[in-house]
Amino acid sequence: MQKALASLTPREAQLLFGLYGLHGQGAQTLTKVSQHLSLAREGVRLIQEHALDKLKCGRDRYALMACCRTA
Repeated sequence: MQKALASLTPREAQLLFGLYGLHGQGAQTLTKVSQHLSLAREGVRLIQEHALDKLKCGRDRYALMACCRTA
């Protein structure tokens, strides 16, 4: 999973960690993440979409999918 996340920018990674609770805490709302990153909700949504596209199309997508299946 770390290899796949390394393809993201720090902002994209921080956003996904917050939205999906990847840091071990609960998932945060779009509003809370947008406030934390000082972005509009639509900006967060666009960055989220772009980051997920990167993960889906990246070289390490199969390793990421395998990791998600075992979790």
